[in-house]
Amino acid sequence: MKTDDAVEAFEIHYGERPEFLVRAPGRVNLIGDHTDYTGGLVLPIAIDRSILVAVRRAEGAVARVHSVAFGESVHFTLAEAETVVTRGWRSYVVGVFAVLLREGIPLQGVDLWIGGDLPVAAGLASSAALEVGIAAALSAVSETPIEPARMADLCRQAENEFAGSACGIMDQLCCTSATAGDALFIDCASENVRAIPLDLGDATIVVVNTGVTHSIAGAEYAARRRDCSRALHALRQANPDVTSLRDLDPAGFVALSGHLNDTLGRRVSHVVTENARVLHAVRCLEQSDAVGFGRLMIASHESLRDAFEVSCAELDAVVETCLGVDGVYGARMTGGGFGGCVVVLVRCDAVEPLSRAVCGMGVFRPREDSPAFAVCAAPAVQTTRIAR
Repeated sequence: MKTDDAVEAFEIHYGERPEFLVRAPGRVNLIGDHTDYTGGLVLPIAIDRSILVAVRRAEGAVARVHSVAFGESVHFTLAEAETVVTRGWRSYVVGVFAVLLREGIPLQGVDLWIGGDLPVAAGLASSAALEVGIAAALSAVSETPIEPARMADLCRQAENEFAGSACGIMDQLCCTSATAGDALFIDCASENVRAIPLDLGDATIVVVNTGVTHSIAGAEYAARRRDCSRALHALRQANPDVTSLRDLDPAGFVALSGHLNDTLGRRVSHVVTENARVLHAVRCLEQSDAVGFGRLMIASHESLRDAFEVSCAELDAVVETCLGVDGVYGARMTGGGFGGCVVVLVRCDAVEPLSRAVCGMGVFRPREDSPAFAVCAAPAVQTTRIAR
């Protein structure tokens, strides 16, 4: 969606022009899933599909918020932000208000309009983009700058506490800290980030949306987190030096695996080998090795499917179809799993055959556009002042 269209939509809804427009990108995680909440390593990119948030100051201490995607609005006073009971998309919005107020950021009444072209519940971090978009909009109208890492942490708090999602920091950090043309290598233990040029030679990145929606606030996602916590507790009893699953390399895990039951062993096996794959993937990017990167993606999907058990039939079918197309280097599920998207590394001249193969599967819900779309590595959240 273009800036002018968003400004016009805001004006139609509220009767006046907005003061600021925020563009908060979604993300595709190239490799490193279900590692962030164990202090592991991840390698996402921000993408050129985003949540747009238009905002203006309003009279009183009331927030009026309208979502185009859901065709719904919510109104609440700032005093109610921490106690009002909300569900769905509203809980993410109200949570950001509550956390910013708790942190002493001076807020006032606002009108907010939320739109954009980022698919919801597709594993592309729409919730983090929404949170960061709201936070950036409130930062702009309150004239209170928020440093990117702090904004990411505040938005994660909002999602954890108010939306009930036990997510890690990856999505919010990618949204606040990404740079155009780069992947973002994130150490989720230290929250250090490093931009890695996305140099893949003749390859590009395509996302395939299965149309199967998921919610990472759901029971299965929370169960995987509990599995990791239980496994860490057992490993600490066996070896007090293990303070985090991040402390284990593949050889160290093998030495301690006898202290875990089959399920917990498979969960830890995924986390440990996935961290190793992220390190190898960074080296592949630094060497422009698309073939090697693709092999790591395939291994990652197999681990997520078999060891961590967060894939589903639709994701597996799309991965298999993509890997059958000449020119595809690698494919894997991306995000929380149980639906959502597949990320594909494919030669540029094979994008059209890939799209035809995916559309020919006949398993997707009706949609106006193709379920397969190429993405670029986009910059972090951006705020634009709108001329009056």
